[in-house]
Amino acid sequence: MQLLIILLFLIIWLLIFWIGSIALEATGLERAIARFQALSALTGAGFTTSQSELIVEHQARRKIISYLIFLGNTGIMAFILLVILYTRVGISAVSNFTVGTIIVFLIIIYSSLRLGVINSLTDKLVRAVKKKNLKTSAFEIIVLKQAEEQVLAYIIIGQQPNSADLTIEDIRTEYKNVNILALERDNQVLRDFNDDEKLMINDQLLCYFNKDSKGL
Repeated sequence: MQLLIILLFLIIWLLIFWIGSIALEATGLERAIARFQALSALTGAGFTTSQSELIVEHQARRKIISYLIFLGNTGIMAFILLVILYTRVGISAVSNFTVGTIIVFLIIIYSSLRLGVINSLTDKLVRAVKKKNLKTSAFEIIVLKQAEEQVLAYIIIGQQPNSADLTIEDIRTEYKNVNILALERDNQVLRDFNDDEKLMINDQLLCYFNKDSKGL
């Protein structure tokens, strides 16, 4: 029975890791980086200097990582307490049912990884999250400077399917108090544009917001 509880604990931990990596990938991170960052947060291993900038400069990613760090630390403490408790009371003999359950679980996980089931399901979930949240999938904000009540930042158009039909008006709709100073495209700075201007992948909008603007 004790081993089944530990197995359940492991399953929950893996689900949290998977959901966290999906959430990070939906913000525009590559899958390998998203999984590494989720694993780092859950285990408390920390981030590399270059990759930490991908997190701290992005509001949605910071929130996701904060949740993962909290759940990871809580889970580690709970697991240690569980092991101590079982050590004190003693671990009962392992039944054939328990052994069979663990073997079946391992076979399912291994088969899912080998057959690409996990990646296929991850693709569908990431697309669903991106479709639900236009802001995190189509563009992101990189804060350049904060001063008093104003924030100077870049809005960068990402390489996502729903980025294709974005316009300046969409940006103004998403961020009510945005003031767009310039549009940078292909190393050129454009200052004459209107609200129906179609945006392209890798376009960078130099803007400033009020600190209480949505998403900051």
